[in-house]
Amino acid sequence: MSRPHQTFLALLTTSVILAVNGMCTIPAYAENYQPPSVNRSLLPSGSITVRATQTSPCVNPVVSPALSAHVQTQQFHPLVDARPIWHLTRGEGQTVAIIDTGVSPNSRLHNIHGLGDFDSHDNGLHDCDAHGTVVAGVLAAQPDDDGFAGVAPAVRILSIRQTSDHYGVLPDTPPQKSSRHHQHAPERPEGTPGNVVTLAKAVRMAADAGATVINISQAACRPLGMDLGDGPLGAALYYAVHVRDVVVVAAAGNLTDECRVQNTIRPLSSTPVSQSDIKTVVSPAHFDDLVLTVGSVAQDGRPSEFSIAGPWVDVAAPGEEIVSTGKKGLVDAVQTPDGQISELQGTSFATPFVSGVVALVRSQHPDWNASTVMEHVKKTARPVAGGRNTQLGFGIVDPIAAVSNTSSTGKGNGEGLPFREPPMSPPHTTFSAILGMFILGGTIFAITRWRRARSHQIERGKGQY
Repeated sequence: MSRPHQTFLALLTTSVILAVNGMCTIPAYAENYQPPSVNRSLLPSGSITVRATQTSPCVNPVVSPALSAHVQTQQFHPLVDARPIWHLTRGEGQTVAIIDTGVSPNSRLHNIHGLGDFDSHDNGLHDCDAHGTVVAGVLAAQPDDDGFAGVAPAVRILSIRQTSDHYGVLPDTPPQKSSRHHQHAPERPEGTPGNVVTLAKAVRMAADAGATVINISQAACRPLGMDLGDGPLGAALYYAVHVRDVVVVAAAGNLTDECRVQNTIRPLSSTPVSQSDIKTVVSPAHFDDLVLTVGSVAQDGRPSEFSIAGPWVDVAAPGEEIVSTGKKGLVDAVQTPDGQISELQGTSFATPFVSGVVALVRSQHPDWNASTVMEHVKKTARPVAGGRNTQLGFGIVDPIAAVSNTSSTGKGNGEGLPFREPPMSPPHTTFSAILGMFILGGTIFAITRWRRARSHQIERGKGQY
């Protein structure tokens, strides 16, 4: 064999071996972090004990000056435009329970039913916070001439008001800190509104009422090592998924005054995520196998700064520049009684995009169980450059790929994001290694045959000359 041929064969063999090694490498994202164990004996009932009263005026959903131009240029969020598959399904036959601050019906939210209220003697169809109604609009608002619509406008909605920033305990009850984003069980007696115990009860209630999807745009957070008191919530989630066959979709949580520390989990490191990497734990998100946890992205597909990272994040969806519906039309902000206006943003509003996609998939594939649907939504997400990461999970949810049973091409706005993390492991590394060895052997055999054929051609050529 001549030196050039030897060099060529060596280089080719080396490249094939590197490819085989790449296929056999154990992925760095195979995290060491383990979700909390579930004690199923802690499953609560779905009963409601009302012990709260309204403590402050309600907020109003409003229109910001930029809304009209925003809607004209973006009638449906480009990252999760479900309209191309509406000819297949709009979510028919699916019931989505929204556990939130209640949902106030309006002209664009038709098929809504009140299931319960942990804040007052109501039925869940009064929203003092303008939060649950925004969530419902993103999920299921009916189309209109303005071009806006929810992801799955044909679903049936069950509303449970489980928390409110404007309701508190009665004077004879110990004080509590209330936040729809950060629900702290240890400070609150069982049965009061807005903690992880009442959230567990609401999950049980929704599952028993026939929900096929549960949307939880709420989160409780604690520094690692502090008790969240969410044992009953874990039991309720297990019951919903494995007994009642419900897909539960939950927010990743936002950085706020009560939840200040971001989980910066070495995005460029090849070291697996471990327990020591976690600074802030979020519930129900950290029950990773039982919920689809949703992070937030901006309009350009980049992770939102407020979105809490973690190994439990599964997918992402838009959580900024949110538009939804109100009693007087479209809204994109809320106004407090003192006149302050806040734009709609947060993982709370990214979550219903994913719940809508889940409803579309379940409508299209009614024979799939909850776990299959969850894995399918992750598998068909629009991938992020570098593979799964702790802010976007498997990528931005893709309704078209999810419903049409295709793998996302990654050619949407989320492709090529600079945020990188070690990729997930291929599921069958042994098979990949064997396949690589066959490729190597076949390559060497083909080169040997080529050299022999080439040698014969040269010899015949010499005879002709």
